[in-house]
Amino acid sequence: TALGGGVFAALILFLFLRRFRTTLCVALAIPFSSLLALAFEYFTGGSFNMLTMIGITLGEIFVMGELSKDCQEDGVWEFFFCAPPLPVTGGVGSPINPIAIK
Repeated sequence: TALGGGVFAALILFLFLRRFRTTLCVALAIPFSSLLALAFEYFTGGSFNMLTMIGITLGEIFVMGELSKDCQEDGVWEFFFCAPPLPVTGGVGSPINPIAIK
């Protein structure tokens, strides 16, 4: 269940951090923020689907190998990284177009 998974994750986190207060803060952050988001949606008349359609850009699978290789070659590790959505007229949840400018 979700509760069992959360307790197991908190236990593993405690084994790494070895601090009870820090583990408690981290373990309660996701459930607390989820409850606040759902309460906000409920009291403002929104729906759960709106949470996924508000345009939050998630960059979980960016391939940064070429950028890393270029940074190693010239020794410059500073760059501007931007990930605007592709302009799709009438679209919702369009894919992002990540750009790194050195």
